[in-house]
Amino acid sequence: MHPLNSYESKGATVLPFRWMEIILYLLPVAMLGIALQLRPMLNRIPRWHLAPVDIVHPTLWMCIHVLSVRFFYFSLFPVVLMLIGVLGLWRVIYYYRHGIVRFSGNKLFRSISNPLFMLEFIGNYALVIYRLYSLFFA
Repeated sequence: MHPLNSYESKGATVLPFRWMEIILYLLPVAMLGIALQLRPMLNRIPRWHLAPVDIVHPTLWMCIHVLSVRFFYFSLFPVVLMLIGVLGLWRVIYYYRHGIVRFSGNKLFRSISNPLFMLEFIGNYALVIYRLYSLFFA
């Protein structure tokens, strides 16, 4: 028997379902909804122009970390951090090759934030789908 009270199903070790998982499945969507409702409050600081997806990034990072540790026994969060670094480096090289000498960190952050949000959101729900598949069909 696995030390985390798991059960064996067709040769695969599957952790038992915990009700906390439902919170992790729904938390990113709830945070995005709350951030969309509070959008006017996000731009009250003149120099900071936050988008709702900027508020959801830390939540997605936490969900990816907790779900990946729960399912794979190791964290995928370092992979997410490497993805952020690669996207940032790719953008800097793009700016350099196209002759954009003066670019701001805010512009760089915004150009990385939106595609990264999509990748994180898809990755998080891929983990959720994998978990549901392993619970019901494995």
